Amino acid sequence: MMRKFISFTFTYVLLVFSAIGQQKYAVEYSYGSDFLGQDQKRMLFVEGSSLRYEHHQEYEQATTPQGYLRTSQHDFYTILQSDSTINFLRTLENGISFRSTYNANSLPWVLTEETQEIMGYMCQKAVLKSDYAPSFFHSEDSILGDIFAWFTMDFAAPGGPEGLNGLPGLILLVNYSEGTNFRLVAKKIETLEASIDFEIKGIEVNPEQVWNPDLIDSNQMKLYKKMSKEK
Repeated sequence: MMRKFISFTFTYVLLVFSAIGQQKYAVEYSYGSDFLGQDQKRMLFVEGSSLRYEHHQEYEQATTPQGYLRTSQHDFYTILQSDSTINFLRTLENGISFRSTYNANSLPWVLTEETQEIMGYMCQKAVLKSDYAPSFFHSEDSILGDIFAWFTMDFAAPGGPEGLNGLPGLILLVNYSEGTNFRLVAKKIETLEASIDFEIKGIEVNPEQVWNPDLIDSNQMKLYKKMSKEK
């Protein structure tokens, strides 16, 4: 009888931990800089060890608090991250999507002893030299510099926004440079019931073509249109 009880208890504990590990939740981030007068929403969806990050930015013109005219370009991309691969998907204004696949190599973060509380969660600071940033992380007009991330181990997600990985917890704050106020900071975390869409859509192209669609040749365009009609 005692063996049956121990076996039942062990099985129950495994099921509970399995359920926690596969918990689905959405993290809403504020993206931008107070200096630029920019505050846009970005979303990260997590299910187990898989992450889906959505960077959806509409074209807009606005005036900064300092009186300068700021222009944000239309830029829609999604990053799908698993244990072994990262898929970078870019969607053009005409609805056509292309993707490029990267190895999800663990990034060489340097952990510090600095901590701060974000949304009630205790977070630890980690530093990543800009040389080691994911190859899709920097476009020609991106802010260069070391990356500073604050992560919490209260969530077992293996990374955070923008395809960042290699930390033992969920990233709640990213500063692209301590010399600027440009950041991604978590504002809300919600548990989800519905499954998260991790389907990889679009045709495979090389990284240069993802960042510059003008390099995509006509044959690839025809292939995508054919695939779209067959769906």
